[in-house]
Amino acid sequence: MKKTLVSILAAMSLLMQGGCAAVLIGTGAVAGYSLSKDSIEGFDDHSFDAVWNQAITTMRQRGKVTSQDKGNGKFEGEVNGVTIKGQITRVTPKTVKIKISGRKALLPKVDVAQDIFLSITETLAKKD
Repeated sequence: MKKTLVSILAAMSLLMQGGCAAVLIGTGAVAGYSLSKDSIEGFDDHSFDAVWNQAITTMRQRGKVTSQDKGNGKFEGEVNGVTIKGQITRVTPKTVKIKISGRKALLPKVDVAQDIFLSITETLAKKD
């Protein structure tokens, strides 16, 4: 019952922010995400290190990493000609906020950013 209530509240909260939202219910975890013109952001219930490592692995599998600053949770790279910027922020010891943005020649490419974000979160969920 509590998980259902949390899911509904998370979806409503994201919808009120004016973006698109989806609630994903995985292995006992609830995650939501919101989209803007060039970025996607959401929360994940894994440690910072687990998310960081998966983000870097995903970027290397899909393209290349051009810079990374684990201390500040920032990374940049390129996937299919799209410049990807990522920010991972600790919220709690087991929860992080992930923001991925994508641009190509100054034009937003949220589809590529969304693909990277979902690859990171879905791979982590499969490891549980």
